[in-house]
Amino acid sequence: MVCSMSSQRHQQHLSTYLKTKKNSPAKVSKNLQSCPKSTGTCCSQKSKTERQPLSSLKTHSVQKHIHRIQKKNEDHINSLPDETLFKIFGYLSLSELLICAQVCCRWSTLSKDRSIWEQGIFLSLPQEVRKLFSFDETKEENFNWKKQIIKRCISARNSKFASSKKKVNPYTCLQADVQNILKNLCVSWKICFTDTRGREHWATSSEATYFTSSVSVRWLSLQLPSLPQLKTMRLFSCVPVFFNKAWKPHKKSSTTHSLLMDFDLKEKGYTLSKDKSDAEGDMISAHFIYPELILACWTSSWKDGGEVAFITACLHYNNLLKRALLGSFSNIFQAPLHKPVLDDVDSQYGLHGYSAMVELRNHKASYWSHQFRDLNYSNMTSNCIILRDFPNGSFSKKITLPWKTELFRNTLQDVCILDFTILDEHRKPMWCKSSPVKVHQNENPDVNYSSEGDCFYITYSDDKGTLRLDLTWNSNEDQTRVVAVEFLLLKSFVNQWFGRSY
Repeated sequence: MVCSMSSQRHQQHLSTYLKTKKNSPAKVSKNLQSCPKSTGTCCSQKSKTERQPLSSLKTHSVQKHIHRIQKKNEDHINSLPDETLFKIFGYLSLSELLICAQVCCRWSTLSKDRSIWEQGIFLSLPQEVRKLFSFDETKEENFNWKKQIIKRCISARNSKFASSKKKVNPYTCLQADVQNILKNLCVSWKICFTDTRGREHWATSSEATYFTSSVSVRWLSLQLPSLPQLKTMRLFSCVPVFFNKAWKPHKKSSTTHSLLMDFDLKEKGYTLSKDKSDAEGDMISAHFIYPELILACWTSSWKDGGEVAFITACLHYNNLLKRALLGSFSNIFQAPLHKPVLDDVDSQYGLHGYSAMVELRNHKASYWSHQFRDLNYSNMTSNCIILRDFPNGSFSKKITLPWKTELFRNTLQDVCILDFTILDEHRKPMWCKSSPVKVHQNENPDVNYSSEGDCFYITYSDDKGTLRLDLTWNSNEDQTRVVAVEFLLLKSFVNQWFGRSY
């Protein structure tokens, strides 16, 4: 009897306990809802019972993991002893060591250690660089290895590749192997626009195409503000500083910047606009500036001020290596003034014995080229000396300038690039240029019974003279014929070059 009563009492207690547990969440939530907002205890209970979103938990977990890895890596870097870093630095090239020196102050200090430069870096330099160091100066206590090695690497590079004693190409009489030297040096070409707010916009060239006496450098993808917001434009050559023993440039080597062109887009009296373009096609209008530069703008963008489509720089080989190597970031290399070779015996000195090379081309291929020998003056006016020849050469194409960008390609009609080199009787280059030119309709042609077709002409002028080519286009034969070439040299230029007074 007692057992049965105790059993019933136990079941009642258990039933009451289970009912209490079953109803407790509802009571708690009800109590939380009735709790005033100002009560700190209730708010803390509410925050504990709410579940956080899964995304926030994942983000917090990832951030903790990243922080743990960063802290672990930082500890590893900082815990490396100096001896270990010295050993690692000893296996690096000069370019890699300079990059490591920018990581932190500690690495920068360690990278300046004398033993690294004297035993490792110095022995890896080309022989021409090592010859510039003397034993006595390297043993001086305050000898700055880093500064002196950089300085003498540049000096040895310039002496090797920009020397005036280099071989001369017998055909062009320009420095030989300019194309190969530029390629082996891994020269890159960069253009920098400065906007009206002073911000700089840099772009590296997309491609470079080499010809007999010039190179065409092109920028095919440019992200620039509109023309009204652009103030200046500068063209640089970027040449590596550091080379291995075989004179192969280091990967990601530091470079020197040499200014090649500097053009003020806001120059008084000169404005880039659709009305003042030198050539116009279906999609672009082109301006010939500096005069070795083609700046093309999208025709549809002129309503918003003009947007640059592509840029082409035409660089003649004459003194190009010196301009690329010996210039500075702010100054263009200036060749030494020509010293006249005097001749008191020849009464017509400076009027005969000229040679010239002329080429018509586009961005990728040559249309026509010709070498002129023994050019003598045929006439003399009040201000110029005229040299004339009749090459009678032809090519089976109509002159156009194909162009392209990343998304579009088309052609500019009646536009090409003119390369020419004029040599004096001593075979010294005296007038060299690579420039875009326009083909014009000749409305008053001289009668020429040997050539049929429409008559055109190309002309280029600067402070040294004028070059003119007369052409005919035969649509039946699909041929362009060069019927005459005329060089008009200003007397002031001839007198200065030869020391005469015509």
